[in-house]
Amino acid sequence: TVQLLAEARAKLDQIDDRIFDLLRERAQIVCEVAEAKQRAGEESRSAFRPEREAQILRRLYQRACDAGGPDYDGLARIWREIMSAGLVQQAPVAVGVPQVSSERGLHLRRLAREQFGGSCEIHVYPAMGALYVAVRKDPNLIGIVPSLSTYLSLISGQVEIPTVFASLPFWGVEPGGQAFAFGHVRLAPSGDDITLVSISPRSGVGLGGCSALLSARGISAVHSASAGGRAVLSIEGYWADDRASQTLDTALRECCNDWRLIGMYARPLHIQHRTGARS
Repeated sequence: TVQLLAEARAKLDQIDDRIFDLLRERAQIVCEVAEAKQRAGEESRSAFRPEREAQILRRLYQRACDAGGPDYDGLARIWREIMSAGLVQQAPVAVGVPQVSSERGLHLRRLAREQFGGSCEIHVYPAMGALYVAVRKDPNLIGIVPSLSTYLSLISGQVEIPTVFASLPFWGVEPGGQAFAFGHVRLAPSGDDITLVSISPRSGVGLGGCSALLSARGISAVHSASAGGRAVLSIEGYWADDRASQTLDTALRECCNDWRLIGMYARPLHIQHRTGARS
């Protein structure tokens, strides 16, 4: 028994050494990525790339499903920390949450920590407005709001806005919709996305009529939130590039007084826990 234990520990040491070497190599590549972003003039935006992280976690989930073995939740948290360390390596990224009721506030902080990892600092702001103002000023600050209605109220009257880029939590038995992240993040497709637009429906058309008109043109949209006379439509797919935006503009102008793109996020990953796995 002692001999078997010693052999097992020696094997673990060898694996740890290999993991260390791979993580060191990964960190060096992250430095190269950061330098490339700097040369491309992306300092005005966050270093965070939500679409890339979504792709990594989806691929990991598929491998976990194919291979069996440990519960995906534990693997995802390990990779989340690896990616968080790489993010902070590129820029001093921080996450801001509003100071709300104790239970809700703790939940938002937990979602923020789960999504962005232990390497990111979490700052608590006394009010939603203070958080929004801070995010607008700082490209390396990511804000967390409890709902799209809250976000819609915050951007009222604003011309240039930090956009929504994630629905939290990203993975889980019931993922997404518990909170939303916004900031100065470049929107890019992950392969399975939801586009968010703020609209002012025309009188007599309404939200139902707007959704029906879009559906007739092959665009799937649902009403997700309302605030201050405006509504948020969640539209299936990535509609943030110029060509897609023109197509969407043509359709929305038939039922809306005006509209604007307010965000896009990778569809959260629904996890099916295997029998006997930790829930």
